[in-house]
Formats: sequence, C-alpha cells, structure tokens
Amino acid sequence: MAARWVAVAILAMAGLGFWSGRQDWGWAGVSLGLGGLLIAWPGMRLAIWHARVPFAFTVTGVAALTVPEQVRHMIAGTEGAVQFILLAAAVFLLGVVCWFWGRWSLNLARDAALLPPGPATGRRRPGHEPSRSWAWLPRLLALAPAIAALIAILSSRDLMRDGQLLVLAALVLGVAVALFALAWRRRRHAGQVLKPSLWNRVMLHDELWPWTGGRPSGWRGWARLAWASAPLTPWAPAVLALLTLAVSVLVWTGAGPMLWWSQTVGPLPNALAGMSGLMTLLAPAAGLMAAQRWPALLLLGLWVAGSAAANINTAIRVSGEMARPPQRPSLAEAAREWLESCAEPATGNRVRVVLAGASGGASRAALWSAAVLRELEQQGVDPARHLFAVSGVSGGALGAAGYVASLAEAGIGCGTPAEGGAAKPAPARFDRLHQALGADFLSPTLAGLFSGDAMWRILGPVSAALTSAGIVPLERTQWLERSWEGALGEQGIPMNRGLAASTFGAEHPSRPRLPLLFTTGTRIEDGRLVLTAPVADPLRDEAGQPRDCGRHATGCAAIPGAVDAMRALGSDLPFTVAVSNSARFPYVTAPGLLRGPDAGAPDQGQVVDGGYADNLGTGALAAAIRALDAAHRDLRVTAGHRLQGTTLHVFVVQAWSDPGRVLRNADGTSRVLVPRCGVAVPAPTLVEPPSPLDFLLSPFGALVKVRGEASVSGAAFLREGFCGQQEGRDYFAFTLGPDAGGRSAPLNWVLPEAARGSILEAGLAGFPCSGNQTERARFLAAWNGQEAPEPRPPEPGCATPP
Repeated sequence: MAARWVAVAILAMAGLGFWSGRQDWGWAGVSLGLGGLLIAWPGMRLAIWHARVPFAFTVTGVAALTVPEQVRHMIAGTEGAVQFILLAAAVFLLGVVCWFWGRWSLNLARDAALLPPGPATGRRRPGHEPSRSWAWLPRLLALAPAIAALIAILSSRDLMRDGQLLVLAALVLGVAVALFALAWRRRRHAGQVLKPSLWNRVMLHDELWPWTGGRPSGWRGWARLAWASAPLTPWAPAVLALLTLAVSVLVWTGAGPMLWWSQTVGPLPNALAGMSGLMTLLAPAAGLMAAQRWPALLLLGLWVAGSAAANINTAIRVSGEMARPPQRPSLAEAAREWLESCAEPATGNRVRVVLAGASGGASRAALWSAAVLRELEQQGVDPARHLFAVSGVSGGALGAAGYVASLAEAGIGCGTPAEGGAAKPAPARFDRLHQALGADFLSPTLAGLFSGDAMWRILGPVSAALTSAGIVPLERTQWLERSWEGALGEQGIPMNRGLAASTFGAEHPSRPRLPLLFTTGTRIEDGRLVLTAPVADPLRDEAGQPRDCGRHATGCAAIPGAVDAMRALGSDLPFTVAVSNSARFPYVTAPGLLRGPDAGAPDQGQVVDGGYADNLGTGALAAAIRALDAAHRDLRVTAGHRLQGTTLHVFVVQAWSDPGRVLRNADGTSRVLVPRCGVAVPAPTLVEPPSPLDFLLSPFGALVKVRGEASVSGAAFLREGFCGQQEGRDYFAFTLGPDAGGRSAPLNWVLPEAARGSILEAGLAGFPCSGNQTERARFLAAWNGQEAPEPRPPEPGCATPP
C-alpha cells in the first residue's frame, strides 16, 4: 500500500511539473508514477495482461481523441443534429465495446483457471473476481472514450459556437453517464433477484450463467467457455462483427451509398465505429490464443505482416477508357502554341502571362487556391489570354485541378472570350467551385481506412489469396478521389475526365487547350518529383528527332529529372488521380504504386505527397517560365509575327496555405514569414523545447515540418529572380493566417464553417495580419503598368515589429 502512495505522490509531482512549465519533469514523473502504480498493484498488472487487446485499443482510442490537433478540427467540423447524435452514439459504442471485451477477457481468464495460485491473487472459485482490480479495469475502459471525447470537445471551444459546444458536450456527458450505469450499476440494480427475463439475459449474461466447468479441453470446450464468459448476450458482438464485415464488403466493392453514408455520419463517428468493429474481430481470437498460453500479439503480427507484400491494393487507378499512352506535346511546344494562339499584347507592347502555384494543405489549400484564382480574375486576368499554367501540390492541387476543370466545363479555352459561348458567369462558376471544395472529404477516407484497408490487412493470407486471384478492393485514396468527383461532379465540374484528353482537342491532338495543369508528388525510393501533366519532354536524338523513352519514366518529364506519371502508368489519368498523385499523405491516405499496363513488368516505385519535395510546385513553374522565355525569344525576332518586338512580362503568383507563417507576438505585432518583393523576411522565432514525443517521433515530425521550410526555400529563388532583378518579372505571394478572431484554418480534409467563411471572404480580406491587401494592391498596379502603391498601414493589432 505504501508503494502505491509513493506512485501517487510521483504523479502529483508530475502535475506540478506541468503546471510550472517544466514539461521534462512532468513527463518523467508521469512515466515513473504509472510504472510505480503497476509495480505496486499486481492485480491490475495481471488484469491488463489478460485484457491486453481491449486495453491497447482503448489506449489507442484515447490517444487518437486527445493528442492530434486534427481531432479538434474534426469535432468543430461536426455539423447538424444528425452528426451530433451519431458522434455521441459512436463514443457510446466504443465505450461498450472496450468494456465488453475487457470484461470478457477477464472472465475467460478467471473461469478457465488461468491465474497462478498464491497469496497475491489466490485461486478463487469460478464466478468471483481474483482482486478488485479485475472489476475496476473494465469500468475504466468503458469510461475512457467518453472522458477523452469530452476533453477533445472542450479543447475545441475556440473553434465552435457556444450553442454547438454545449449541445455536443451534453450529449457526450449523457453517454458517460450511460457507460457508468452499464459498468458500475448494472449488477446492483438488475441482479439475480430479478427473474431470468430476456432483459436479464442481455444485461447479466455472466451473472446468470457462471461457468463452473473448470479449465476446458478441446475447441468445443473453449467455445462454450468463450460464450459463457460474455458479460452481455454474445449475440451482440456477433451482430456487430457481421455488420463490420458487411460494411467492409461495401467499402471494398464500392457498392451501395457508402459515399453518401460516410459523409452523413461524419469523420469522427466513422473512425470510432471502425475501431469498435476491428476490436470485435480481433479480441476473441487474441483472448482465446492468450488463454491457450500462445503469444497472441506476436501471432497476430505475423499473420498480418507476413502477407503485407502479397495483398497490395494501392496501385494508382487507371480508367479502362484511358488505358493508352496519351499523345502529348512537349512543354516547349505548348509554350509556343500559347504565345501564338492565346497571348494578347497589351499597352506598351507587353505580353502579360500569369503562372500560378498553390501549396499543399488539404481542404484549406484547395479552397484558398481557388479564392486566389478568383481574385486574379476579378483583377483583370483573363484565363483564356493570360494564364499559361497552374501548378498545385497536395490540397492546392485539388483547388488548381478544380479550377482548370471548371474552365473546360465553361468552354473557356485558349483565345476564347473569358465568358464566351455557353460559359457561366464568373461569379456563378466560382460559387459552384467553392461550394464543392468546402465539402467533407475526410469521412469517406476514414471509412476506407478503418472499414476497408485495415480489414483487408487483418485478413492476411486470405486477402493475399484474393489478390492473387485478381480480386483487389478499393483503397482509401480511391475513396478520397470518389469524394472529390462526387462533390465537384454535382456542380458539373468534370473531374473524372482524362487530363490529357480534356486538354487536347480532337481535331488538333498536338495543340493544348490551355492553361496547363501540373501536379507533383514525391517518389519514396529516391525522393524525385513525380509529375502528372498534359505535356512531356521526349528525349531527342542528335538529329533532333524524338527518341523512344520506352517505359523509363525518369528523364522524359517536362521537369528535368522528374518522373512522368502518365508515361510510367502508360495511360491518361483523370483529374482526380492527378490530384491524388500529389496528395497521398500517409497514413490518412496510402502511398500510390506506379504499376504500368504490361503484365510482369517491374513496378516503378511509390508516390506520396508532393510537399515532401516541393510544397509550392516551384519546379514546375520554373520549367514553364524557361519554356516561355525560349519560345518568346524566337518569336519576338520573327519578321512579320504579331509578337515581333514585344516584351514578355511574367507574373508568378503563389497561394500559401500555412497559417503558421503569420506569427502574432505578445506585444501585438506580427511576423509574416513569407518571401515577398520589397519586404525583408523576418527570422523565425525560437521553437518550443522538444517534448519526449518529439524525440521519439522525430523522423515523422521532420517529414511533416519540412513541407513549410521547403516552401520557403522554393519561393526564395523566385523572389530573388523576380523582385526587381530584371524588367518584366513580378512575384506575388498570398498567404493564409489567423482570422480576425485569432483562429487558423485546420490542416484537414474537412473544414469548419467559420474557416470556410474566412478563406472565401471578398478581396482576400479574411486574414487581416497576412498582408494580402498590400500584395493585392501591388499586383493590380503591376498588372496595369502603374507604379507600385505606397504600403498600406497595418490593420489594428497587426503592426510589424521594427
């Protein structure tokens, strides 16, 4: 008993450490205190061992609800009474499942006489607990999800309206009360004094029919014991297991209204319900193996990991209608075609051309890039005459692709009137695009992760055998693609069309319909860029004739040294696949396998998020600028050509989607860590001291954090080359930041309503300290050939430090 009090004292000191700001001592105290409690509490230690699978799932669920920042934003993105109720129901389901399998595991260990004899636990007759710990552990497992959900809800209060917060907290508090009644009060109020009715059979299965047969022998004996050890009727988990398998089949095949259902339910209920189903399938097998004194977790790990290379379902999707190598011109040919057919000399004999880049950042990047492109059109940029290329990465690729696809749907092409033919008016076109990009894309992805891919991996050799027979299910990235197609397709935006087929006209397949779309990913094996684009640069022999590159994707891309995704896959690709090739961010989505059409040919690597290599798409923009310069140098000296004697004025516009680049200081000043013309980039402030998790997860943390720094380094060379270094070069950067209330848009595939409103505010004015208004005025002046305006005074509370 004294040892327990010492452990409690250590935990109290850990709390003091956190309170005083010494997180290092706080974490050390937590570790030592919890370890001391387990050492001094043999009954709890033994209970955790026998209930290790539900205990591990519960700890994982609690960590998933309380640690990631994205969970706060998922809760803030919960909208409507249906999603509120379903979120509470999912928390209740997870609590019941954690309690059920914890109680079942301990009942199995108790009634099968698995406990070692001795004074610490003693060998008790069946139907009684070896120690009070065995009653407490399942109760703690039952309440843990509700407590974690309450913590997550309260930590999201700055992102939600007060009414939403109170309703959601009240619902989850009601769930906690119900779980308390189930785990603590169930036996006292519905004990054996009641008649053995159907309700008692459901609620008091272990109390009404205790096992008295001792340690069983044979699989039938173990099956009878497993059935008798259930704290509720065993039909309840059996039904849940069948429902889990049925949902998995629907997710694998894409049958039924899974896309609609997952978005109706919401992201967090999808994840919690998926965890409940996985535990229901894993816990019985692990518990029975542990009861046989087999290494349960090791065997499960071998079952799953041994088949990991044989049940791969992550090959990049290629549509049967597009499964042919598309005919594409080179980037140089596309640049010349744009100058000859699209460019329009302006006052002063200038040929103005815009190249736009959109950084990564999930839904916030998609919506922000579309908002910046809308602002460019409102400032006079005609996409049919001024916009040559749009480069997007990750979420920015979705905004860029949606914008280019909306131009194609509206009939806006090279040299056509901006709103000609059957095109919709620009406000209506952007309203439709913004509405689609603000949809919930996370819920289908999480349904694919928990109910699809996780279940497929758990099946191990079974899924490997199905894969070898040619039965390959949909994976979670394809569900993300389907959610894009569903949202944008409902608005009439053709995201499921082939990128090359939509770019080139049937009459002139070598002439591109501009603007061009570039999306870039990263190849895991060597870190190269993976380019998906409607142009390529075939190698040429000494005579200048194209040389066959075969299926070697490296070296034939429009960006030197990059991997050409279309060449590697031997196919045209839909807009949505072009986006996902740039937005595969493990583990929410899966790496994509570059698998060509030839049977038996070696795969050409795996693709992940493009932000790891180039989070602003700068490489594609630089290649496009070089191609335009080379083509214009030739045309401007061609006698009689309409561009003879003109100058090329290149406007590079980048949409930054990291609110962390705008820092608010304690004295009310702000720092904008974005390279811009005429503004010195302030040095970043000191980072917080690392926590133990930072040390443990440093490889993952470095990969995530390098995205922002790569953006800075990628933009730096554009800033150096385009800010006053030579005539006809201008660079502009528009960035997200904290809104007027100090809230930042989350890095997620679902956005709260307030974040969507700030991003889409007219004139890019939703982030007062980001300097976007000054940048907007500077762009308008440069576009119209005027002197740069005086810098605008900072917004109140946004002064720049001296």
